[in-house]
Amino acid sequence: MLKITSLCLLIILSGNFISQNVGINSTGVAPDNSAALDISATDKGILIPRVTSAQRAAIASPATGLLVYDLTLSDFYYFDGVVWSSTGAKSEWKILGNTGTNAATNFIGTTDATDLVIRTTNTEKVRVTSGGNVGIGITLPIQKLDVQGGNARINNTFIGDVGHGAGWGGISHSSQISTTGYSLISSSDGNYTLINKQNTGAGFIGFRQGNVDMAVIDFRGNMGIGTTGPNSVARLQVVGGSIMPATGNSSAAGIFFPENPGGGGGDFAYIRHYVESGENTKLVIANGNDSDDDIDFQTGSTSRINIDGDGSVTIAKGVLFDCNDCGSTTTIDGTGNWGDLVIQGRVLSSNSNIHLSPPGGTKVIINSSYRSAGGATGTTGLDIEDGGIRMRKNYRYYQRYFYTTSSNGYDGAATYNLGSWDFCSLAHFGFKNNASSTDEDDDAQCAVYPNGAGAGEQTNYDYYFTEQYNTKRTWYMYMEAYEDTNGITCGASCMNFE
Repeated sequence: MLKITSLCLLIILSGNFISQNVGINSTGVAPDNSAALDISATDKGILIPRVTSAQRAAIASPATGLLVYDLTLSDFYYFDGVVWSSTGAKSEWKILGNTGTNAATNFIGTTDATDLVIRTTNTEKVRVTSGGNVGIGITLPIQKLDVQGGNARINNTFIGDVGHGAGWGGISHSSQISTTGYSLISSSDGNYTLINKQNTGAGFIGFRQGNVDMAVIDFRGNMGIGTTGPNSVARLQVVGGSIMPATGNSSAAGIFFPENPGGGGGDFAYIRHYVESGENTKLVIANGNDSDDDIDFQTGSTSRINIDGDGSVTIAKGVLFDCNDCGSTTTIDGTGNWGDLVIQGRVLSSNSNIHLSPPGGTKVIINSSYRSAGGATGTTGLDIEDGGIRMRKNYRYYQRYFYTTSSNGYDGAATYNLGSWDFCSLAHFGFKNNASSTDEDDDAQCAVYPNGAGAGEQTNYDYYFTEQYNTKRTWYMYMEAYEDTNGITCGASCMNFE
C-alpha cells in the first residue's frame, strides 16, 4: 500500500498537480486543513537538506524562510530575507542546564548596548547595565555593585546600614548586625565616622601595622600605645616610647586642661615648654584665674609643696639644698659664680623677718624690723639684729692644778691637748705663793691656743686662720710655774656650734 501511495504522489507531483494541502502518512488520515504539507510518522523524521557553511553561502537568491542544516556549525539556519540566521536550537539556554558550552563564545546577555534585566514574579530584581554596573534593587546602578533597599553579606562580612537605617553605611561581622555590635559606620552627611565593637567585657579595638598591634582601645575605653593591656585606671598608657606635645606658648602647644572644671569662668591650667630667646627655653606649669587656684606637689598622696594663687609657697616639711658640685674645681656655670640662694619675705614691708642678699649689700640680715630698700649695711657676714641664733652647743671645761715644791728656780711646765673645737679660751687662772715671806721673782703662766700658734714667756703672736663649717682646730692649754710659786691653777672653756 505504501508503495502505491508513493507512486501516486510521484505522479501527482510530476504532473504539477495542484491541491490545497498534502498529507503523507501510513494511515490514510487526511492532512490538516491549516497545513500545506502534513507529514505524520511514529518512527521516522523529516530530513532537511544538509550543507556546509560554504555551500549555504553559495545558494543563489535564497528564498525568505529557506531552511538548511549547517554541517560546519552543527545548527539549523534559515534565511530571513536579508541574512542567514541560526534558529538557536543549539545555542539556547535550558532551564535544566546546558552541556558542551564554550566560555569564549557562549554567554547570557546582549550583543548590543542594552541593559540585561533579571526578573522574578515579573518584577525587576537585578540589572546589568551596558556599562558593566550591577544593580540589585536599583534600576540605575552607579557603581560596579550597587545594592539598595537592603544589605549584603560576603562570607561572614555584613555590608549595609548594620541596624542604623538608611542614613548610615557600615561593615560588621554577620553575627553582630545591631546598633551596638557593628564594626564601622559613617553617616550620610559626612559628619560622623564611627569605629565600634560590642562591649563583651573583654577584648579591644586594635590598630595594626604588619599585622602587629600598635595601638588599642580596650573594652573600658582605655587606650594603649605599644601595649594591648592598658592599665585599668589609665585612659592613655604609652609603652616603649614617650608622649611629645608641641612646644610653644599658646593653647595649641603643650598640655592644656579643660577650662572651668568647677564651673564659673576663666579658670585654666596648662603645661608648656617654649623658647624665650635664642636657645633659652622655659617650662611653665600654670593654674590660674583665682587667688585660691593652687599648684600642689605631693608624695604618698600628701601635699609637700603648695603654691597658692596669690604666690605664697608652703613647704610641708623642710628644704634641703644639696650642692654636689660645690666641692669641685668647676663651678656650676663654669665661672667663678657658685650661684645664689635667695630667701626673702616682703623686703619693703614691715612684716619681713628674713632677708638673704637684701637690696644694698650682700650681708645676711635676720631681723623682725622694717628695712627699706637699700637700707642694708655692710658687705659680708651674718648680721643678727635681734633675737640671736638658736642652735645646739657642745661645751667642755678643762682645769688643771700644778703644784711645785721647789723655791729655787724653774720647777715645771705642762701642755694639755684639749681636742678639736670651734673655739677655746682661758677661763681660770690662779697661783699660790706661801713657800717664802720674802719678796721674790715669782713666775706663773697659763695660755690656751690652737695648733699653729703657741705659748711662751715674752713671746708675741698675731695668728689668723680660717676653718670651713665642717673642720675644727686642735686646741691646747699650757701652764708653768717656777721660783717661789708653789701652786698654779689653769682652766679652759671650749665650745662647738652645731
